[in-house]
Amino acid sequence: MEEVSPPDMEKKSPPTGGERFAWADLFKGVAIIFVVLIHVLGRYLSLYRAGSAPWYTVSITHCIVDCAVPCFIFLSAFLNTISLLRRPDPLRFYRSRLQTILLPYLIWSAVYIALQFVIHPDAFTWTKALHQVLVGKAYEHLYFLWILLQLLLIMPWITPLFKKRPPFLMLLGVALALAVVYKAINLLWLLPWPEFNRSALRFIIIISMGMWLGANSQRLRDILSRGLWIILIAAIGGAALSFPSTIQEHQADSLRAVRSREAKLAASAKSQTISNVNQHNNNSIKKALTPVKSLAMTSHKVLAKRPQSIKMRYLRSLRNDIGYWLYTIGAAFLLMTLCSRWKRKDAGTRMMELLGKYSLQIYLVHPIILLTLDYIHIIDLAGKSAAFVCYVTLSLALPVFLAYLLEKIRIAQFIFGRA
Repeated sequence: MEEVSPPDMEKKSPPTGGERFAWADLFKGVAIIFVVLIHVLGRYLSLYRAGSAPWYTVSITHCIVDCAVPCFIFLSAFLNTISLLRRPDPLRFYRSRLQTILLPYLIWSAVYIALQFVIHPDAFTWTKALHQVLVGKAYEHLYFLWILLQLLLIMPWITPLFKKRPPFLMLLGVALALAVVYKAINLLWLLPWPEFNRSALRFIIIISMGMWLGANSQRLRDILSRGLWIILIAAIGGAALSFPSTIQEHQADSLRAVRSREAKLAASAKSQTISNVNQHNNNSIKKALTPVKSLAMTSHKVLAKRPQSIKMRYLRSLRNDIGYWLYTIGAAFLLMTLCSRWKRKDAGTRMMELLGKYSLQIYLVHPIILLTLDYIHIIDLAGKSAAFVCYVTLSLALPVFLAYLLEKIRIAQFIFGRA
């Protein structure tokens, strides 16, 4: 989501500091739409009966767009590797990047902690607030900036390893080994401390691929063209490995949400006197609970799993992770391929590039818009389809409008960092 100025891939002459990849904003525009869709579709998973056609449509689409944050990390690793290889000055790099990422992270962590205090004042403590800032949990979506800060801190010291352009397969093997070891350590020893799962090592493979591509940026078009079929196979194979387990998790989450609504309905029914509950209301309640019974029948295998050994849990989780790694790598490479080849400059393309230009602003602000729409019960007021349009459109448009206004009064740089 940050903007850097790497050399243009089509230039043959030595690059200058003012050049940049023309397609980067288009890439970020697509990725930020995926981010918004992840958060909106998550609200819709519990609105349909699990196993129905609409529910599967929502669940599968959610799986597809779940590559959004890895795509942003991939692009950041790619662009910053080019910058560091061109000018290997850690102090310069830190000065330029800290203003871009650290300032927005601290400001918006404070914003979301204040929002939590307003909603749940009894749960607020200063110790808890400080802990949330230090581990990237002031609000869940801020973990991306927390990961990016870690990445930017270590990149000046690992980028020299890419000067000699290590072979792709060797780098992939090393990154995979590190990811597997980190996964094992996290599962066997660090599981009681979920903060350790918010490490940049969680994305070591996608970071390595981005840095490798950045080190080979002068032949970027050739790499993306020759590897197109490999990219497609990786994305499809990764989806086949990881999507089924993710869909099962969606089923379990949907069941929990429906059971929560059922419990609230039962509590409400108990609060009424028997004399005020007629047969018609009883029939209505039974009818409303019918999808719950069906959902329980279709999802009992998900929730009633037999206890597994640590080894079996690790192997099963590792299989799913390998699928997810393959899918996100394939999706990131594919998105870069499509954006770098896109030549049309119509209104739709310009709109996507505008969203990419303001992608950080959209990322930071859109959760507040979603929470506001939830507060007014937009789905009940407008219906599912109209509410979906409101969720997506307002989450994209209002942050752009806010950023534009703040630029006019010259405080955008303070609120969102340097663009």
